[in-house]
Amino acid sequence: MSTVFDVFISYHSQDYTEAAKLAQTLREAELRVWFDEWHLQPGKNWVPELRRALDQSSAIAVLVGSEGPGPWQAAEVGTAVLQSSDIGIPIIPVMLPGSGNNHLPPSLQHQTPIRYSSHGISFECLSQLIWAITSKRPRVSLTQMVGEFSLEVPGERNRNSRIMISTLPNETPGTLLDTTWETFGSGIERIIHQIKGQGWRLDVDACFGINEAGLVMATFLSSAQFNRCNIGYLKCIKQRSSLQLSPHSNYPELPDNPTIFICDFEVKYADVVGFVANDLRKKYVNPDLHFAVFGAMTEERRLEIDAFQKLTGAEIITAAGFTSVFIAAIMNPPGIEPPLELR
Repeated sequence: MSTVFDVFISYHSQDYTEAAKLAQTLREAELRVWFDEWHLQPGKNWVPELRRALDQSSAIAVLVGSEGPGPWQAAEVGTAVLQSSDIGIPIIPVMLPGSGNNHLPPSLQHQTPIRYSSHGISFECLSQLIWAITSKRPRVSLTQMVGEFSLEVPGERNRNSRIMISTLPNETPGTLLDTTWETFGSGIERIIHQIKGQGWRLDVDACFGINEAGLVMATFLSSAQFNRCNIGYLKCIKQRSSLQLSPHSNYPELPDNPTIFICDFEVKYADVVGFVANDLRKKYVNPDLHFAVFGAMTEERRLEIDAFQKLTGAEIITAAGFTSVFIAAIMNPPGIEPPLELR
């Protein structure tokens, strides 16, 4: 039987959330994924459907959680092992957080596993998994974002201020995470989706970028979302105890009461956001300021926060008084670096 799917996702029902995230991530990497929620038709006998899907898959990813395989999952694994011995289909154990080698079925004890960290699957491990599935190194750069969650952010009343945010884990504590161009582009796309999901039309007179990475964000958003509006540039010079703007900054001519969208790569401890907001309020008459940041930092390792106030820069962003706020990703301390050419 010819293959229809690159990978069959086998999982315990208790591990559904991680399984769904992984299935979506692999689909976004352009793999053909069999995931039961997407392919099992309600009301039909699912046992022959599972067998057919296993027959039509080039690889099987077996997700192993802290409870080990579920009863139906064990049956899937048994069928997969038989197929593997007959025609060489790779079976890839994927060890979820909290699982250990003792949770592996005996038939998979000799298979090299892919291991999640305590924060989810890393960029490097995802690349390894795709290599295991396709027998080829990933031919495209993959985003380093590995999950998403919703968060209520500051915003004007009567507007939808709940947005979906990605997580951007760093597997090496104490070092800055070097972001890829794919990750950077994914962040800009995330912000565009957030803007469209607000339920109101945002007509912008100018997009301002803070430093080089912010300028790239502003340029893309101006073209993709804001009908090629004016573009401004704010070059910040950090000194020991103060901030100032370089004379190379650019302020386009705008009407009174302009709507201005400010783009920054990351928010940490320095009050660059408040400094820039005050500067624009001095330069223009009664501006309506909106703010987007690629990466906002948490105080701790946990990324899926339940309150905006748990961000390192929460007070800074709130004090700036923006009409709306957009955040592409939540990052671990000590932060992130933009793609090499923008440093």
